[in-house]
Amino acid sequence: MKNLTARIVVSAAITAALAWTPALAADLGAAPAPVYTKAPPAVVEPTWAGFYGGLNLGAAGESSSSTTSTVNNPRGYFNIDASHAVNALGQQPQSLSSSGLTGGFQAGYNWQVDRLLVGVEGDVEALSLRGSTAFTGVYPYTTATFTISSNIASNWLATARGRLGFVAGNWLFFGTGGAAFSDLKASWGFSDTCGTNITCNGPNAPNVAEAASASVRAGWTVGGGIENRLFDRWSWKLEYLYVNFGSVSGMGIMTPPSVFGFPTNLNPFSHSTSALEINLIRAGLNYHF
Repeated sequence: MKNLTARIVVSAAITAALAWTPALAADLGAAPAPVYTKAPPAVVEPTWAGFYGGLNLGAAGESSSSTTSTVNNPRGYFNIDASHAVNALGQQPQSLSSSGLTGGFQAGYNWQVDRLLVGVEGDVEALSLRGSTAFTGVYPYTTATFTISSNIASNWLATARGRLGFVAGNWLFFGTGGAAFSDLKASWGFSDTCGTNITCNGPNAPNVAEAASASVRAGWTVGGGIENRLFDRWSWKLEYLYVNFGSVSGMGIMTPPSVFGFPTNLNPFSHSTSALEINLIRAGLNYHF
């Protein structure tokens, strides 16, 4: 009987102790038991490093400034007054401009360190730019007129550039610059009405001089743009480039071959110069390998 009573007392004491412990822990400010949850997946930003290539389409605008000056030869076609008249008109910059669509492909390679991107890129574009202008003046002391014309054209454009950019998640902001190449064709013309005008002391024939320059020209380019990752391996970009090819020049010789009985080499007509600039804006789509 005593053993049974003792067991009942011990059981009651244990039960009371278990019931009193949580309350005591709460009173003492004990931390609740930790609740374990699944950690969210880490956000992995896409890398821009590696090879890429793609296509582009855009618009290009060509602008050129041409000048023409005669070479006065006492035994040649132009006297001092005639040279002054032609030079007064020809040495004023003659502006040429044209615009059109452009399209091509690009390829490059990027290196990325944290958010800094350094890369190289090359592209080849088809162009169809044609610019022309003409000005007409009057010889002094006559009613005879003369006309100076300029033409410039380019059919393709290629660049080799470096890129420096800043990566912000799926976005890339970059500047770019390097070398540019194009087939630059320029021509200049001169004609007058001395051959059919009795007030002009020229020969009795229409007078024409032409000069031309056609070559692959090297220049420079600078620009910038933005690029955005669409999917895992695809991105689109919007880019602007300014391209400068410097100037080209040519010498025109008056025809007929002989003026006043003197050889042609005593009658150089003019020295003409044209400078070419291109402004290009385009959108592109790249695949990252």
